[in-house]
Amino acid sequence: MTKHIQLYGIRFSLVFVWGVLLTACQTTTSTPPKMVETPIVALTPAQLTPSVIPTNLQASTESTTTLSGVLLDETKSVPERGFSFKTVRDFKTSTTPLGVVMSSKEEKIILSLTGTSNPKGLPLDVMLTVYLNSFGITQTANSKAYSITVNGVEGLAIDIHDFKVFGEIATGQAVALAPNKSQVFVANAFAADGIAKDRWETKGKVIFEAVLDSVVFSELSP
Repeated sequence: MTKHIQLYGIRFSLVFVWGVLLTACQTTTSTPPKMVETPIVALTPAQLTPSVIPTNLQASTESTTTLSGVLLDETKSVPERGFSFKTVRDFKTSTTPLGVVMSSKEEKIILSLTGTSNPKGLPLDVMLTVYLNSFGITQTANSKAYSITVNGVEGLAIDIHDFKVFGEIATGQAVALAPNKSQVFVANAFAADGIAKDRWETKGKVIFEAVLDSVVFSELSP
């Protein structure tokens, strides 16, 4: 019973973050396989205004260009979620106490980053499954999770196909990383396939990797 309550709490938090993502990019998802019963709680556009940005959000104005050519701007810290990251040039960035969403309607790419506590030390595959189920995606309907390492932190990733963002079929990836035994960082990114059906491989994936490489982990702040 305790494990069930804990998983439900994690699922509710991640569903809420995914609701922010859906509202931010103003999309309608296609009918996903095996939707979970937990409803998605979406924030209204008014709730994405700067009024919900944490007062202790820290930012620096340095800009960098990655080896892959991605232009990254200021570094932002979200201590409530236990990480800092660099924003993407010309992407809209919405930051709430529950996480970060970056999107570009022109590029038709969207990214979401957040972190949560994991006091019971649940395995990453469980955390990733909960994260995926929170917006109706099952591993069996897409692909198998595989190991990754981001800035020396080990984790799991899974490729996602046939999701829908910006009104188009999209491809993307979700990741779960464990900065320490009691903390988990989760993120995802999607790019609408486009006519050539290669936007994820040529743009979305490159941008997502650049942002992940910019992430610096810290302990969760109360």
